[in-house]
Formats: sequence, structure tokens, C-alpha cells
Amino acid sequence: MHRAGWLFLVYLFAGLVLDPGLAIAKGCIVRQDMDNDGRIDRIAYLDSSKNLLQLDADTNGDGRMDTFQYYEKGVVTRIERDIDADGHIDERDILKKGKIINRERLNVSGQIVGLMSFDDKGRLLKWQRDTTGDGHMDTLYHYKAGKACLIAQDTNGDGAFDVLVHMEQGRPRTREEDIDHDGRMDRFTEFDTKGRPKIIRELEASTRKLARISHFKDGRLISMEQFDQGRVVLTRFQDGKPVTQTIDQDRDGHPDEIVTYGPEGHITKVVYDTNHDGRIDTWQYYKCGKVIRLEQDRNHDKKVDAIVRYRNGREVHSLLDNDGDGYFETVTRFDNPGWTNVVEVKDKKGRPVERRFYLGGVLRKREAFDPRKGTLILVEKYDQKGRLTMSREAEGGSGRLSLIWHYDAQGNAVLGEKDSNGDGRVDVWYHYKNGHVIRVEEDRNHDGRPDLWETYNSAQQVVHRSEDVDFDGTVDIKK
Repeated sequence: MHRAGWLFLVYLFAGLVLDPGLAIAKGCIVRQDMDNDGRIDRIAYLDSSKNLLQLDADTNGDGRMDTFQYYEKGVVTRIERDIDADGHIDERDILKKGKIINRERLNVSGQIVGLMSFDDKGRLLKWQRDTTGDGHMDTLYHYKAGKACLIAQDTNGDGAFDVLVHMEQGRPRTREEDIDHDGRMDRFTEFDTKGRPKIIRELEASTRKLARISHFKDGRLISMEQFDQGRVVLTRFQDGKPVTQTIDQDRDGHPDEIVTYGPEGHITKVVYDTNHDGRIDTWQYYKCGKVIRLEQDRNHDKKVDAIVRYRNGREVHSLLDNDGDGYFETVTRFDNPGWTNVVEVKDKKGRPVERRFYLGGVLRKREAFDPRKGTLILVEKYDQKGRLTMSREAEGGSGRLSLIWHYDAQGNAVLGEKDSNGDGRVDVWYHYKNGHVIRVEEDRNHDGRPDLWETYNSAQQVVHRSEDVDFDGTVDIKK
């Protein structure tokens, strides 16, 4: 019983003894103003033999009775209290031989939402609580020598306790939880001497194998190790933020991926061992949580042979050393207007060898250069399906793209156009069928009109020849 409750009893009994006028009150009901403020604040109900049956008291001076004590044979057996002065009983004590054995907590509807049991020394043995008001006791406290030793909770209202907390010296020692409510505990917490988490172990639901283990120091998370589909992920923390994370994909004891975090919790660097040989071969660098550079050793010779740079998290350009000689001869740019990406290959003197232009992942244009001079000698164009449609070539090292080829959907040449004198106008036409030339037309005087016609057979032999000798547009000679 509360100390205030016992004092209240003593106070009431003292009043009865010291005031002989109470015994002659009419109707065996005694009303009294104990603090002389002009309002009744205590009422005693007595039987015909003047034995006390009930005592009501206004303990807060608001003019309403809020504490009620019931007696049998002069001994209090029940005490009820309206603690919040709303006119409803909030607490009820059950006593035996003057000692409290149970205490009930009630809601405004009179429903019991808390039940405490006491030993013969007035110490708590058990405390049951209905924290949701659904009529079921969902939280249970067990006590030993007045100190909590076990707390059980039903967090989802299914009638089964899914949280068990074992206490020691008033502090939690271990905690067991059924996270998925399948009737089996799958998370286990150990606490330090100050009641702070020290280790948390979590099991995988179906296999019951260890899925995660977390370590704490002074209540702060310092490491978390996860076991997922054959891999091990270990994350270390400082001040509640990740510092490093290692991932061992094949569980051979050597990390295949290491993630480094900055003071704000953003990733600053990630390194990989992509072929699981125990050596790092890929490096990613970050700024403000976004990747800014990627380096790779693709042939695993301990030298970087690929570099990718990023802007706002998107690729800007990449460098490749394809032959492992330390020179990055292939450059891919992702910021060229009108193109998804452009790939350029250079020689060791920095002269271009080839350029490839892509749109939506499809090659749409290709340029080739003279390896000795670095001048453009070939341009190829492709359609949206990546099929060659046209090419322009420089003949005989002239440096001029004087020959144009047109292709069909199967990639076969159907028409060749040649500017033989470099005036910028076509003066020779080659017509093809099934990969063979069938007709050649030539403008010998460069007036823009053909004046020589040759027809070829399947053996690529001339079978017909016509000429406009005077260039008047009329055939003069036929052979």
C-alpha cells in the first residue's frame, strides 16, 4: 500500500478516537470538515453496532469524495481512489488482514487495465497491464523481492508474448523477441551492467540460422555483421554513423568489397576484388555521396588500365589502356552534343586512329584516320538498327573523301559515287547488284552529266559501252 494510504487510514482512525461526537451521529453516518473550510471532506458509515463500514474522503479539497475505504470487522478490505478527480474510480486496492494483496487500475469505463499482486511484505510480485484497452493483458511484469525480474509483452495482440526481457538488479540483462510473430524468438539482445545493449543476434526466419549480429559499446552501435545468401557484410560505426563496410561474397575470409564513409555518413570510396584473388582491382571515389571517378585493373597486372570520370553522378568520359602498356589510347566521351557517347582511339603520339559515334547504344557513325598522318580517310554512317547505309573514303592517300558508297538493308553496296578530280562534284557512278558491278557511268568533262556508259556481266566483263563524244547529251558511239 502507498505510504499516503496508510497515513490516511491512521488519520481517519485518529479522528474517530479523538472525536467522541462521531459515535452519536444520526443514521450511523458521520460527516466532518477536517480542515475547517466549511465543506465536508470526510464521511464515515457505521453499522448499528457503531462498527466502521466505509470511509469516504475528499483528499484534494475540490468538494468531491475521491477516496473510499471499505471495512469488515473493523479491518479495511478495499480502497478505491479517483486519482484524476474525473468522478470515476481509477484505482482499487484489495487487502487481506490489513495488507494489500492486489491493486487494480481502471479506465473510465471501469474496465481493469492494470493488475498488481503483492507478497505478504507488501512487495510487488506481478503486474499485468492492458496497454491498448482491448480487454487483454498484453504486458506482464514479474518481481522477485520487490524488483522486476521478467517483463513479457504481446505487441500485436495475438495472445502470445513475443517480447521477453529478463531483469537483474532493476536493469535488463537479456531480451528475446519474436519479430515475425511465428511463435519463435528470432532476435536476442544482451545488455551491459548499465542496461544498455551490448550484443544483438538475429536469426533468419526459415532456416533459423544467424542472419545478423550487432555489437555495441556504451550503448552505441560499433559494428554490424550480416550473413546473407552466402556472403558476409561487416559494417563498423563511430558516433552512430558508418565508417567502413566490408563484403565477403564467397566467405573465404577476404573482403571482395570495402566501402569507406566520410564524417557525414556519405560514401567516399569503394574498392572491389572482382575476380576474388585477394587483391583489389577496382576503385570508386565519391564526393557528397556521388561517384566522381572509377579506376580499374581489368587484366589484374596490378596497374590501372581503365578510368571513368563522372559529373553529378553521370559518366562524362572514360579512358582505356587496352594493351597494358600504360598509355590510355581509348577515350569515351558522354557529353558530346547530339550523341549518347563517342569513342575515340589514339596512337601514342596522340593522333586519332578511329572514332565511333553512338546514339541510344547503337553505332550511328564511324570515322577512321590514316595511321601515319592522322588525317581522316573513312566516314561510315549507320541507321537506327546499326546497319551500314553510307560510307565516304579517301583513295590513294589523297586525304580527300572522294568515294561515296551506298548500301542496302543487308549491307551490300548498291551505288558508288566518285569525285575523281577533287572539285567537290561526283563524276563517276558505280552501280552494283548482288555484290557485283553492273554499270559504270562517267562524266569525263566534268559538266555534271555522264558521257560514258559501261555495262558489265556476272564475270565483271564489259559487255556494252556507249559514249557521248561531243558532250551534247546524245550517245555518239555504241560498242
